[in-house]
Amino acid sequence: MELKGRLIEDSYCSENLKYGMNSTYTLYIPEFAEGKENLALIVDHDGDNKAAREAMELSFIKGTMPASVFIGINSGNVKATLEGGFDRGMRCDNYDIFGNRYPDFLCDEILPHVIEKYNLKISASPDMHMIMGGSSGGISAFNAAWFRTDYFRRVYMSSPSFLSMNNGLEITALIRKCETKPIRVWSEFSENEPDDYFGSSFTVADAAHRALKFANYDCNLRYYPDEGHCSRYKHVYTLMEVFEFIWKDYETPITPNANSPRFDKVFTKGEAWQKIDSFEFSSKKEIFIKGNGFTYTVCGNKIYKVKDGEKSEAYTFKNNIDAIALSKDGWKLYIAGKNLPCVYTLSILDNGELKGELIHSHIHRHTDFLFAGASDIAIDNHDRLFAATEIGIQAIRAWGLSDAIAPLPENLIPKNIEVLTEENKSFIVVGTEKGIYKRKIEVYGELPENFPYPHDYYD
Repeated sequence: MELKGRLIEDSYCSENLKYGMNSTYTLYIPEFAEGKENLALIVDHDGDNKAAREAMELSFIKGTMPASVFIGINSGNVKATLEGGFDRGMRCDNYDIFGNRYPDFLCDEILPHVIEKYNLKISASPDMHMIMGGSSGGISAFNAAWFRTDYFRRVYMSSPSFLSMNNGLEITALIRKCETKPIRVWSEFSENEPDDYFGSSFTVADAAHRALKFANYDCNLRYYPDEGHCSRYKHVYTLMEVFEFIWKDYETPITPNANSPRFDKVFTKGEAWQKIDSFEFSSKKEIFIKGNGFTYTVCGNKIYKVKDGEKSEAYTFKNNIDAIALSKDGWKLYIAGKNLPCVYTLSILDNGELKGELIHSHIHRHTDFLFAGASDIAIDNHDRLFAATEIGIQAIRAWGLSDAIAPLPENLIPKNIEVLTEENKSFIVVGTEKGIYKRKIEVYGELPENFPYPHDYYD
């Protein structure tokens, strides 16, 4: 098919989020998009994709997608700043890292620049923005929608590399545990995917789709026997099928089908974050233990015990402690801190000593994290622990398994957390720099005294 639209080759050098990185890009404006407003946008990784441009035109003519503009952006390179240096390609740095830096560069820097420079009348709605990519570009496409759902809601990924190149494996775990986002996804992979030291492209592509299904995403999968890596990524008629699914009912906003069953067992189904005016959070650096009569206080990385006016050191930790909490049966002390990579436990002895440091639970985090651990923790009536972490509120079962994660509005970072009971309903209350939020949670009632340990590994 002969394409008659405007094809523009250009480049952009970042002065901000990716300082010194030069990105070449291809902009294609179909004839039918000239002079139109509220255009849809397709962003492609690794630059131009003529098959995608052709499929975009044919799909519009067929009536299966809106009038759109195509922008194919290469992964970029950084020029040497001193004589004798070598340029650095940025594909791994931009595409394979699980984090928000490259998505922010796309959404806040290069795309606004291209849209303004060429006076493109792109719709402001994230439902009208699609992002696509193959291999590392596939994981990057999903990463962009994951972190910037305010900008992208439609994703096509071919043989996506959710691998251990730069912590990409973490995404498939978080898809299952986090609240389901308003994203529609088409994924595909083939029989002859590469198998390398950083993982198997076959198994991770399959795992990613299974995770999306588990979390009730609106998603579709194609598997191609006897074919290879990204075999259909530049196949026009396959792309038309992709676009038909991705853009179905495009005038209707994308909403999640449901959360994962596990998420709804922790955070009450159908409930969302509510902003509240005020709340007084309790200190998490001092606890009185009824069982032995000691009070434990935290200072830096040390825990002190106090009784009858006598104070002595009880335990020294590897890094500073930001919060401690007591198990509901009164003999386990939970320990958390921004610079502690896990939540830990200590056993409380009758003589006031603290012994038996154990890892209670791993903390999920981004690749490029601000802090590795939890700024605060709180316990519900059934010994479930809620940890305030950079990626949201991580719910940790009594056995130490993290099973549900609730990001905060605007991806705000929580500072404080409290479990609250009001009128026989349970909530978590979270403090952030932009206000206080409350959300209903599912919690069993108060346990009777001396009740046997109410959990098993698969509760």
